[in-house]
Amino acid sequence: MVVDSLLIKQLSVEIEKKQLLHNIDLNLKTGDLCVICGKNGAGKTTLLKTLMHHFSTKITAGTITFNRQKINLLKTSDIAHLGFFFIPQHSCELPGIQTLAFLKTLNSSLKNPLPFDQLFNHVHQTLKTLALPEDILTRNLNVNFSGGQRKKTEILQASIAHPKVWLVDEIDAGLDVDSLKHISKYLQQVRNQSIILIISHNNQFIKTLKPNKVIVLNEGKITLTGDQKIIDLIEKNGYEMLGKKTQKNNNGICNILKK
Repeated sequence: MVVDSLLIKQLSVEIEKKQLLHNIDLNLKTGDLCVICGKNGAGKTTLLKTLMHHFSTKITAGTITFNRQKINLLKTSDIAHLGFFFIPQHSCELPGIQTLAFLKTLNSSLKNPLPFDQLFNHVHQTLKTLALPEDILTRNLNVNFSGGQRKKTEILQASIAHPKVWLVDEIDAGLDVDSLKHISKYLQQVRNQSIILIISHNNQFIKTLKPNKVIVLNEGKITLTGDQKIIDLIEKNGYEMLGKKTQKNNNGICNILKK
């Protein structure tokens, strides 16, 4: 199996001349599922947008390297073709475009598109896995979809693209327990072939994901790194108290796995 690597080194980013990320360091490889935690406004979404070179972000320092290739200045479309897939917190509605037609267009844009019969079988199998109704394929994309249907449809799109790097922004927001289970189950199925970065505020959902890496962002800086044990600390102390406990570390980063 090919192992991909994503290296973020001393990354600083601004949006509209406001510095939002400061000296971010992160090293991930295929099989890593990394959860990004932190209070609202901590810079979590900015980090994911920067990895896709969103037009609003400006890198002021540092580098982003994927498989030894610097991707800082690549176009968003080129980054997508490298295998990055961004699932936003809020999906757009596309009136007049059927979901199946959109999926076919997505498939045809890939370097190695599936033949239609294989695409059709894949889509229907994934619908079952995610507990999505089949009639969603004939409906306009995201129009009058429930919150859960929108999030699951994003996963369906990603399943066709087979991303090497998943960038997932609060896919758990507003979902019921069953929907969270379906999404968690699917992400567990693909984690061994991908790098997954996911933002979440739902500690129970995070625990079902069983991340091997967790980082806490505070005011644009990584203040805590470790594994799933961090979630227990957040539940016990909250971000405010957790921040006070880690201020004693002069390096600005506290790794709870260090002895």
